[in-house]
Amino acid sequence: MKHNNTMISMKRTTLYFAILFSSIIKCTTTKSIDDIEVSSSGETRAYRREQSFPFLDLFFSDQRIDDAWEKYPLLSTIYDYLPIDDLNSNSKQQIKTIKSPDQVTSFKRSDMMLNMFTLDNIDDIFSSNPDLKHGHSGDFLVCKKQFRENEDWLGIVNKENLSRDEALAAFNRKGFSLVINGMQKRWGNIATYARIFQSEMYSNHISVNLYLTPPAYGVDGENELPQAHYGFEPHYDWMDVIILQVSGEKLWSVASSPVVYLSNKKLKRKPSIDEVNSYLSSSGHFTEFLLRPGDALYIPRGFLHNASTVGPDYELLDKYISKSSGNRNEYVSNGSNGRSGSPKPSLHLTFGIEQHGTTVADFLVEAVAFFANSFSELIRDDIFCVENDNKFMHSSWEAFLQISILEAAERESSVPYHVNQNHDVCHLRKMFPRGKWVSVFFKGDESKLERWYEDCLSGFNETAEFYRAKSYMVEYQSDPEYRCDETVPFLQSPVSQYHNVKSMFVDFAMKRYDDIFNHFEKVMKYTVTDIWSKENERLAAVGQKSLFEVPYH
Repeated sequence: MKHNNTMISMKRTTLYFAILFSSIIKCTTTKSIDDIEVSSSGETRAYRREQSFPFLDLFFSDQRIDDAWEKYPLLSTIYDYLPIDDLNSNSKQQIKTIKSPDQVTSFKRSDMMLNMFTLDNIDDIFSSNPDLKHGHSGDFLVCKKQFRENEDWLGIVNKENLSRDEALAAFNRKGFSLVINGMQKRWGNIATYARIFQSEMYSNHISVNLYLTPPAYGVDGENELPQAHYGFEPHYDWMDVIILQVSGEKLWSVASSPVVYLSNKKLKRKPSIDEVNSYLSSSGHFTEFLLRPGDALYIPRGFLHNASTVGPDYELLDKYISKSSGNRNEYVSNGSNGRSGSPKPSLHLTFGIEQHGTTVADFLVEAVAFFANSFSELIRDDIFCVENDNKFMHSSWEAFLQISILEAAERESSVPYHVNQNHDVCHLRKMFPRGKWVSVFFKGDESKLERWYEDCLSGFNETAEFYRAKSYMVEYQSDPEYRCDETVPFLQSPVSQYHNVKSMFVDFAMKRYDDIFNHFEKVMKYTVTDIWSKENERLAAVGQKSLFEVPYH
C-alpha cells in the first residue's frame, strides 16, 4: 500500500510539473515595465518584470519576492492577516505581508504542499532509510529549546542510534521536535520542487529540512496545562530560507533587522545574550504572526527568528479564528476542559537556498582563477612564503588574491563594500545576478550590470588589505603541505607587490567580463550536475526519483 501511495503521489507530481509552467504563468502575467501599479499590500511599484518565476510567483504573488530578496522577511498567507496589537502592545512593526490573490491560487498552493509531503509519509522516511543517524552531524534531530546558564540552548536527545519508536516517544511525551535533514535526498516529490525553486533562483544548491513540532497540549493526552513547544532557540541561518507550512499552525517571531547582514556559513554562530535580548525587545522584532497550512514565509540569511506551536489557551488562536472566513472546526477542537486550540502537530518544510558559490565574492574568486590561467607564470607558478605570528605558509598570487576576496567578504563588524552614490552598494556577500535575476536587480535596465560589476571590482580593490589577508590565510590554512621550507623565498616588498598584482587583476577582470562570466557558468553547471547526480543516487537507493533532471543552465 505504501508503494502504491508513493506511485500515486509521483503521478500527481508529474501532472503538477506538466501544468506548472502554463497555468501559473497565466495567473502571474505582468505588464510593461513602464507601468506603475499598486500591489496587494498597497505599495506603489514602478517596475514589474516581464519574465515569470512560476513557483516563486505562486507562493509570493504580485512579484513581491523581488523587492524582499536579500533585504527583509516576507509573509505570504492565504488567510486574512490580522495584526495582534492587543497582544503585542509595545510592538507596532508589522512584517510585510501579501495575501493570495484568489481562491484558485490558494487551493493550488495548499494542494501542492500536501503533494510534497504529509504526516503520513513520516513512517516511510524511517522505513526506507533504516540507517538514519541521529545527532548534530547526522540525518535527523530530536530536539527542543532548553534554558540554562541564563540563555536558550538547543537540547538534543543524547543518543546516536535513536530508533523511530524512541524518537516518537520523545515527541509524544516530552515535547521534543523531530527534524529530518536533507529531505531532497530522501523524498522524490520534495526533490522535484526543490529543483524547480533552485532553477528560478540560480542557486548552487537547495537543501530541504522537515520540522515536526508537537501540538501545545498536555503531553500524551494527559490533562495538563498546555504549553508552547519550541524546536529551536532563537537563531539565524547562513542561507536564505523559504518556509512552507504543510499542516498544523506555528507562531513565528522574526527580527526586524539582521544580526549579520547576508551571513554566510563562516559567519554563522550562536547569537550573544545581548543580541538575543535586543531581538526580544519591542523594537527588535516584528509583531508575532501565525503560520497556517498553505502559508509561506521568506527570511533572508542573518535574521534571528524563532517559532512555537500555539497553546490552546493562547488568545492569539481565538483572535485569528473568530475573524476567519473559514470554519472554526477546521482549526480548533474542544478538550475536556473546554479549551480550544489546534490538536495537530505543526509540520513545515524549510527550503534552504544556499548562496555559497554564487555570490559576488565567489564570482571574483573564479575571476582570479581565469586571470591565473592567462598569466600562469606570474600568478600561479610564482610561489612565496607568508609569515604571521611565527607561522609560515607558502602561497601563489592566485591563492593570495582569492584569500583577499574571502577575507573581505567575511568581515562581520564593518561592511566591506564600495559605495558610489550614483549606483547601488556593491555587496561581496550578495547573490551575483544571472539569468532572469539581472532584470530583477536592475529594474529592467540590464545595461546597469556592467557598471555595477565595475563597482564590485573597485570595492574589492579599495577594501582588500595585504596584512588582513595574510593573517586570514595563516589562521585558516592548517594543511602541513603548505608550510614553508628554506627553499621558498619571502617577498621583498610584499605590500607594494600585492597592490600591483591586485590592480593588474582588477584591470584584467574589467576588460574580460564576458569571458569570466562564461567560465563562471561552466563552473556552476558542473557543480549543480555533480550535486544532483549524487542526490539522484541517494533517491534511487530508497525507491524515490526526482522529476526535474536537467540543470537550469
